[in-house]
Amino acid sequence: MLVSADALWENGFGVIFPELEGESGFAEERAVLDLISRLDVDVVIPGHGAPFTDVARALDAAYSRLDYLQADPARNARNALKVLIVFKLMDVRAMTLDMLLSMTEQARSMRAADLLAPPGEWRALLENDRRTGARRLGEGERRNRVGGLNRAGRGERQKESRLSATASDGIIWT
Repeated sequence: MLVSADALWENGFGVIFPELEGESGFAEERAVLDLISRLDVDVVIPGHGAPFTDVARALDAAYSRLDYLQADPARNARNALKVLIVFKLMDVRAMTLDMLLSMTEQARSMRAADLLAPPGEWRALLENDRRTGARRLGEGERRNRVGGLNRAGRGERQKESRLSATASDGIIWT
């Protein structure tokens, strides 16, 4: 049995933060995956997700993801920014774009945005669905109280755009 924490998940691994600070991280993740591949492991208990037994498939997915991120380090920065936003939203449940921008300016860990755009362009970056993984609700959709989508379109629209997150929906602009 292997308790892998963020080193190996069934479909990847955790954020490689050292690369965001200009330090090595991709090589270390590859070394950890290489080490895991040499172990005789029947079951993996990851830091996120359910335990799994198909270690070879998980390693293939992790190596593939690592190659993808390493080929374009901005992808790692986008992923880190999205993950940090989702974790913050899990804590506060919803926030305005202005609150998110303020947090991005103040929190060192949010500096992944620096790798993607100069500070004056962060608003556009954070509003761009493709880069952050966020999506706007379509016409007639709204968030209900428990965080799910309701397609009936009933209820008042909020005047100020807000971000919220759920495990099933990801980041949602409302």
